[in-house]
Amino acid sequence: MKDNFIDFPFLYTDLIKIKIVIGDNMTTKEFNVVGMHCKSCVAAVELSLTDLDGVKTAKADLDTNKVLIELDNDVSDEDLIEAINDVVLK
Repeated sequence: MKDNFIDFPFLYTDLIKIKIVIGDNMTTKEFNVVGMHCKSCVAAVELSLTDLDGVKTAKADLDTNKVLIELDNDVSDEDLIEAINDVVLK
């Protein structure tokens, strides 16, 4: 699997670490997000992801640099990556 990188402020790796089907139209995906350094980073990533239509929950973990996302099956990986990319800390 090819590594992908997010320019600012996070580095994103491993397109999908885990994909678990929860029901007919729900999925859980886990992503590695390198570069979260504080609780504000975690909150910004979670908010950006939960603002997407179809994302039910997003839980980022500062210690493991992972984010666990529960979503509808029709949300693309590209949309999730873009949501993480859109996080700009001011």
